[in-house]
Amino acid sequence: MFGLVLGAVFCVCHSSALSNTWQNRIKQRPAPVVPFKLEWYLGKWFTQSRQEPCSWKGSSDFENMELNFVLDPKKNLLYDHSIWKKDNRCVFVTFDIIPSSKTPGAFMIQDPLGDVQSGECVILAIDPNKFVVEWGCTKVASIGQRCDDPWVSVHTRERFPSPKVFAKIDLALMTTVGVRLAELPRLSHSNMPCVLGQGKFAASDFL
Repeated sequence: MFGLVLGAVFCVCHSSALSNTWQNRIKQRPAPVVPFKLEWYLGKWFTQSRQEPCSWKGSSDFENMELNFVLDPKKNLLYDHSIWKKDNRCVFVTFDIIPSSKTPGAFMIQDPLGDVQSGECVILAIDPNKFVVEWGCTKVASIGQRCDDPWVSVHTRERFPSPKVFAKIDLALMTTVGVRLAELPRLSHSNMPCVLGQGKFAASDFL
């Protein structure tokens, strides 16, 4: 049985007035969870909470967002087959997730439009059968171990998780970065999610 493994972003690009807020505290670069095994991260996840960075316009109103991480062992990378609904239209996108060769639980996300690097991703907390918490950075600060434009996502194995799972996520966030789950924007889910072939990818939906 897997135990809970533990360590999330308000879009503020200029935060001089927010020095004591959680939005500013999470700009400090966190360490990835220890221990971490790549197989814990694979498979389907449902996005429950997501705070976008300033550079990801429009992703705060996604609905029914699902991720499916599939390992390509020959290339040593993950394919993130993401599905979501925006403006009542289904969107399908595949991202390349490149694992760090030196740091388990750290990744680089490659944008599907060309060879653009969308930034880093760090696993802060994971219970392989219940949830995962990700922190990422799209704009590294010029001074110190900080990020000028971070993001956070919370995913669960079930589309509609129990209150106990949400309580564990809340504890993980508080323990690692001092953020309450209720402070992060929630994504809605319904019993009528997108299915393959129902729509097509549009770049404007996630830029």
